[in-house]
Order: sequence, then C-alpha cells, then structure tokens
Amino acid sequence: MRACAVRAVRNVRACAVRAALTVPVVPVVPVVPVVPVVRTVLCVLCVAPVSPADDKDKPTVKEVPTKDLKLAFPEKPGRATEPAVVTSADDLAKNPVVRDAADDLKKLVNFEKEKLLVFAWQGSGQDKVTLSIGSEGGQSIVYGEYIRGFTRDLRRHIRLFVVAKDLKVVMDTK
Repeated sequence: MRACAVRAVRNVRACAVRAALTVPVVPVVPVVPVVPVVRTVLCVLCVAPVSPADDKDKPTVKEVPTKDLKLAFPEKPGRATEPAVVTSADDLAKNPVVRDAADDLKKLVNFEKEKLLVFAWQGSGQDKVTLSIGSEGGQSIVYGEYIRGFTRDLRRHIRLFVVAKDLKVVMDTK
C-alpha cells in the first residue's frame, strides 16, 4: 500500500512539473482586411482640416503660468470671486500684483483682443479657481468657479487668466 502511495505522489509531482513547463497556446488573431482601414483613414484625413477652423472662432480661456513672473501680493488682498480686470498695457502698471511683470505680460497678452483677469486672495491651501467658456442667452461668457479648500492653513494665491475682451465674466462659489 505504501509503494502505491509513493508512486501516486511522484506521478502528481511529475504532472505538476510538466504543466508548469508547458507553453500556453496563443490564439491566432484574424487579419483585418486592408480596404476598410484605408477608407477610415481617408475619411479622417478629409474631415480633420475642417475641425481646427471651427475651433479658431471659439473664444478660449488661457491660464498664464506665474512661476517665472515677478508678482507681488497686494497689501489688501482681493476676493477669489472678484478678479481685477486689466484691459490695456497702461493698466498693467497700475495693478499692484502684476506691476513688476508688465513687460513679460505684454508679450503674452494681446490687449487689442484680450483682457487679463488677476485673482489675488488669501485662503485655504486647497482653494481653487477655474474658468471655462459657457453660453448664456446665445452669447459666450466666461464662467468662473471658486471652490473653497478644507484645510485650515492660510495661503496666498495669485492666478492669471487671459480671455477675449468682449466676454462677460460670471463667478460662482461652492
């Protein structure tokens, strides 16, 4: 009886080793016909040049990176829901936040077509201000959203956004 048990254990081990050494069989993937792929590529190429032209007409919101700019936090900070609006190069010199970075901002903003929104406030380190384009009554507007952070730390925030000059700015808080 004992010899049979030993042989059975050896057989089980041998089967396990053989199973581990076997290479799994990979199923063969059928080849896709070339004609439908070519049609799809040609359709995309024919339609693609039309899309960017439509996007040029739409107004956009661009955030100006503040890392390399010489910005000064004002003595009396504003509110995150009330941005200072800079509509000309002369207004840059009058704004205490962006006064020192006026030369760099003149290169980034075309004041004939665009305006600069300056947000400077104190609040939680997790505070966020986001802007997006929406529509109201058939006209495009800039929809801004201020989301309060939950941490109890007091941080200074400065955010700069460039938007089209003719757009109305509407702020909302959450």
